[in-house]
Amino acid sequence: MFVMKCPECDAELKAKARPPEGKKIRCKECQTAFVPKVKEVQEKAAAPVKPVAAEKPAEPAAKPVDDDENDINPYGLVTEEDTEEQKAAKAKVRFDGVDDKKKRSARGPAMSLLVMPANLLVASGGLTFVIGLGTIIYGLWPLIFTDVSPSDDDYSEQLPWVLFGIIIAIWAALVLLGASRMQNLESYTWAMTGAIMGIPLALTGIFALITLRNPKVLAGFMEVEGAMDNEEEEEKDDDEDEDDEDDEDD
Repeated sequence: MFVMKCPECDAELKAKARPPEGKKIRCKECQTAFVPKVKEVQEKAAAPVKPVAAEKPAEPAAKPVDDDENDINPYGLVTEEDTEEQKAAKAKVRFDGVDDKKKRSARGPAMSLLVMPANLLVASGGLTFVIGLGTIIYGLWPLIFTDVSPSDDDYSEQLPWVLFGIIIAIWAALVLLGASRMQNLESYTWAMTGAIMGIPLALTGIFALITLRNPKVLAGFMEVEGAMDNEEEEEKDDDEDEDDEDDEDD
């Protein structure tokens, strides 16, 4: 085995036979053609095979280091687990907060209870309003759509119908206004007015009156500023004070 050295990149080229003197050879690394010098051509003997050393038995694994004992960080955080009493106290605080939010939202239950009576008042009031308009048209028709000028007797006969229709329409409009204020919890007074005026129409006002006296409905109106009069609020407070006194006596 002959080894030749490239003068450009110093790469060693191996050949089994000695290259002829004066003949250029090309380096495989840098592709440089050069004439190897006789001094640079040396025969390299094969390296003797070394005996395979016996495998040493594997050393036992090192004992794992305890992080708690050998922790070099003096500023590490120590986590402490809560006791059962602390966990129960935290859970109670969370649930108490949820209960408080539910207690503060009394408008939802009140509005859900007032849906049916308010809709009944709207239906009866709307029908009554249509009847009032029909009565007005009935009274005005002979006075307007006529070929001759109406006489005084015609006016005396038809004007009561017109006035009666106006009264019915105004009555129905007040019922509709009370139903609207009732459903939106805007005014307890107007809600009671609409319920009372709805009694002669289709007895729907009775159902509305019973619902308006429900404690849940009263609580919903109490949450809306200006929805209840001062007298009604004082009566509500007196009722609550009496209930508290009864509980203390028990």
